[in-house]
Amino acid sequence: MIESSTISPGRRTGNETANLRNRFHLCGGSMGNIIWLIIMIPVSLLFTGIGIYALKSKKPMHFWSGSTVRASEITDVPAYNKANGIMWLAFSVIFWISAVLGYFNMPAGGILLIAGCLIGVPALPAAYGKIYKKYRRLKY
Repeated sequence: MIESSTISPGRRTGNETANLRNRFHLCGGSMGNIIWLIIMIPVSLLFTGIGIYALKSKKPMHFWSGSTVRASEITDVPAYNKANGIMWLAFSVIFWISAVLGYFNMPAGGILLIAGCLIGVPALPAAYGKIYKKYRRLKY
């Protein structure tokens, strides 16, 4: 006869579930923290990817959607692309730091992300404008 206190395989007791929950919490995680990483890592990778693409591109990198920059407009295409790549990589650092910081301290990560975006989003067009003016050919 099987006792009524026997637990079927695959089911956890309350203590086992609590132990797993405590172990997960000790490594810094909660479901909100995991969702934070699921969102932040791809966004960080996107901006890092744009920076790497700009660094490796042979054609001049454009900034504005729908616009193009012709090679004849730029005096030094590799230096222009390097400056663009560095700009995008610097912007991505805000997201990487926010991702890691937010995993361990959500309010601090969120504040850094908001502050970084409030400063970074207007700074990107300003930085690109300086890059374009530095490398543009006056007459093309």
